[in-house]
Amino acid sequence: MHKRALGLAVAAILGAVLVSASGAATTKAQKVAKIDVSTRASVVHYLRSIHVNAKHAVIQRGLRNYAGAHCPGKHWTCASTKHTVVQIAKRGGQNRYACTTAKCSVVQFGGASRALRAGRAVATTVLPTPVNNASCVKITGITQSCVINQTNPVNATGTNKAVVWMVTPKLTGLTQSANYTASITQGPTSGSSSVWNLSCVKQSVSIDGSTTKTNGATTTVTNNAHESIVVRQNSRSGDNTVMGAKNTGNTYDCMTDSLGNLDTSSPATQDQTLTSVVTSKGPITQNQDTTYSLCGDGVTGEYANLCFDVKQNQAAGFKCTNSTSCPASGANSAIFTQTSTQAAIANTTKGPVFQTQSTPLCSTVSAPTNAPADCVVPGGLVGTVDQDSSGISIATPTQIETQCEDAKASGLSLTNCLPTPPQVPSPPDSVSIPGGLHQTQYGPVGVGNIRQPDPVGVHFSHLKGLGQAHQTGNGSDHYTITQTSTQNADQGATQLNLGQADCTTDGQCKANQTTTTNGGTTKDGYTAPSIGNLNINCPTSGACVPTPPPTPTLLTMPPNTHFASSGVFTWTDDASGGIAYKCSVDGVLPFTDCTSGDSVTSTYGAHSFQVEAVDLFGGNASPPTTEYDWTNVPPTPTIDSGPGPTTSPDALFTFSDSDTSLSFVCSLDTSAYSACSSGQTYNALDPGLHTFSVKATDLASPTAHLSAAASTQWTISSDNPNVLIAGAGDAAFGGDTSPYAAEPNDNIANALTAAGYTVTELATLPADLSSFGQVWWVDSNPPTGGEQSQLVAFAESGRGVFLTGEWDTFGASLNAADQSMVNTIVTAGGITLGGSGCCTGTPVAYSVNSGVVGNLATAPHTLTTWTPTYPGLISGMAASSVFASDAPTEVAAAAWNRAGTVGEGRLAVFMDINWAQAAWEGANFSDVAENVAFFLSGLSSPPAAPLAPAMRLSAIGSRMLGVSAPAAPRAPRAGLSASGR
Repeated sequence: MHKRALGLAVAAILGAVLVSASGAATTKAQKVAKIDVSTRASVVHYLRSIHVNAKHAVIQRGLRNYAGAHCPGKHWTCASTKHTVVQIAKRGGQNRYACTTAKCSVVQFGGASRALRAGRAVATTVLPTPVNNASCVKITGITQSCVINQTNPVNATGTNKAVVWMVTPKLTGLTQSANYTASITQGPTSGSSSVWNLSCVKQSVSIDGSTTKTNGATTTVTNNAHESIVVRQNSRSGDNTVMGAKNTGNTYDCMTDSLGNLDTSSPATQDQTLTSVVTSKGPITQNQDTTYSLCGDGVTGEYANLCFDVKQNQAAGFKCTNSTSCPASGANSAIFTQTSTQAAIANTTKGPVFQTQSTPLCSTVSAPTNAPADCVVPGGLVGTVDQDSSGISIATPTQIETQCEDAKASGLSLTNCLPTPPQVPSPPDSVSIPGGLHQTQYGPVGVGNIRQPDPVGVHFSHLKGLGQAHQTGNGSDHYTITQTSTQNADQGATQLNLGQADCTTDGQCKANQTTTTNGGTTKDGYTAPSIGNLNINCPTSGACVPTPPPTPTLLTMPPNTHFASSGVFTWTDDASGGIAYKCSVDGVLPFTDCTSGDSVTSTYGAHSFQVEAVDLFGGNASPPTTEYDWTNVPPTPTIDSGPGPTTSPDALFTFSDSDTSLSFVCSLDTSAYSACSSGQTYNALDPGLHTFSVKATDLASPTAHLSAAASTQWTISSDNPNVLIAGAGDAAFGGDTSPYAAEPNDNIANALTAAGYTVTELATLPADLSSFGQVWWVDSNPPTGGEQSQLVAFAESGRGVFLTGEWDTFGASLNAADQSMVNTIVTAGGITLGGSGCCTGTPVAYSVNSGVVGNLATAPHTLTTWTPTYPGLISGMAASSVFASDAPTEVAAAAWNRAGTVGEGRLAVFMDINWAQAAWEGANFSDVAENVAFFLSGLSSPPAAPLAPAMRLSAIGSRMLGVSAPAAPRAPRAGLSASGR
């Protein structure tokens, strides 16, 4: 059976073979049935075959072989450990090796003893004999290496015991680089054996790069540590065990419990602690584990800070060949803990501060230029275990990584990152550093992967991002991976913290991950919201697959109808790191790489869009977003130029579109759209209101995609000074048929004729008004319904209309008709006519609004007053439409120009009829009449006055109305004062 598990790293670990002490050489699996060490030449040949330095090698042959500083006595063959030592014990003999120098290398051949059975991995102080005993003890130096090779002959029994202790006091200095490597090979390379292989390991590095400076010079700290352990164990019926080591005084041995029994459940350990507290007045740069260090397991591209590689029964003759054939039957156990702690503290009043911990992913765009070309796994913690046996296999790796970066002007110490107790970094201060703060942390939690295709073996390795792994066969196998990673940094730091675990097993598989970035927990290879610990449990015969990232959330997208050929989508995800995105447009598969903010599609028409989040390592994709549908429509054109109100029967339009590839179709009034281009002209158009519309089109086959229409209206009016004054004047009051009734009409006609207008007076509206430029309704009775429709249509054709109103007592029906017409003509509507003004029966000069629309108050005369007598009121208009008022709330006359009316006509409403009667008219009566006529005409200049004084038209008007010409001012009506109603 095969187990493969885990690594606090960022890429795949594959099974590998022995690495030499320097990390450069590898031990290849040997297929020979017997190793020849009968002569020095054959020994040298063998050393070279396993890539161990053979120069000056010392060969010991005897019953008891010892190499080290303290020879046990005269019954031992003793040698130093200065060079590679080869110990060849006779049958029943033993080898002992104790090295304390910087570089150690030993190859041990144990003697076979048929009288001894192979021991199981149980708690005991008694080891099967004979014993090959080798130890590397390193308590000084920043570069340490150890190679232990304990090779047994065919049918060997006994114990191979290797102890590696690489623990040095804290190293100090601004630039330090520690490198600890150990390689242990135990057991025969082929054939039958019952030897117990026991490897007990502890590696520990502590580097402190702290300093205090009082000047403003730049301080640079570069501290790096690399630890690598490679264990290779083979035994047919014996056990293979990897566990922890201890020391008692100057004695270094395998871990025991409180009763002194061998404790095979204690983990082998690798740990490193890098600390740096810098206080300065200048810029600070702190780099911790920022170099790429190659692991010693022989896997190409594997670079990590801590590397632990175990292979048990992986050589030919020991490894399971299929699901029913496993030569090895002993128990396998690999238990280890890897711990990495990095803390960088900066105090400075003048930055910038640069703090970087570990190295980024090898293959991402953020990878630095110093990444090796073959880099697959960057810095971090990597553990690999391959186990084969029909016996029970147990793998229990634990990985713990803590990173903390903190910067402030002053006052920080190491306790800000590593308080005790508890041993959890507190959130650093989020403060700005003068000159800038740049913090970067790469602290990936690796993938836990298991492969166990055989029923009785365990293959446990850490395969970063290479997909799901499997266990098959033995229901009693155990695989437990625990990964804990914590990152703390100031606000705005760049942090990458990734984790993933997946496995399928017939035994018991459990992955426990707790990875936190400033309080936000990560899961399965991507940075997720704070959701607590992630536990992946795989039941018997069950499959445990990686939890995919959360489905992205669309933030912005094109509207359902989008006036452009492309749409921009933005989205977010609860996973804030360790993921990439893939998108599909219009249902095209497979999904392809994309980034939030991308512009998608370049064609008009109906489209759809989906996006999914993908774990950068496992490649596991989230469920895609719900399909979003929208339609790209050509942008609406812009009409750049066209006619305004004019007397010209011709029109020219220019237009454009933001998409210059588009074509256009145009329409005039109600005609069908047809192809056109900017510069479209129309000729010989009739007077009145016209509408021009243009749409953009891509002319795509089979159906063109059309934009919304851009439209504009303009009015063609003739240069027409003809005025129609219609109505019965003031005859409505009490059935008045005196000559005074027609006086308002006559007086207005006289004034306008004298000003150069051609005036016609009629009691009613003729059916055809086309010959007139403006129509005045001067009557205290309302026009008929048909006449009201004529007046509205006349105004909406772009010409001018004057309406007379009154106070409610005598003109309620007139006001009601006027109000209906006004609210039809005025675009805004909401106008109210009625009520009564001031000054009963007394002419009062109302103030004229100099800011009234058009030129009504200024051309051809400047008006300051208008004199009505007991007028009605009008309200609801904008201030610019107020012509005359006695108070802000008492408006008695109003006007609207083209901009405020339907059809771009002009409208004036005077709420009094007496203003044009001699008995009550103001001194500027004729000036007011001329200004109103000029405003309603739309002419560019007033008409020229006649050369001779104009004949008064009162007689003519009177004949038209069937009354006699007035001889004198009329007497006031009953109930009115002598000066008015």
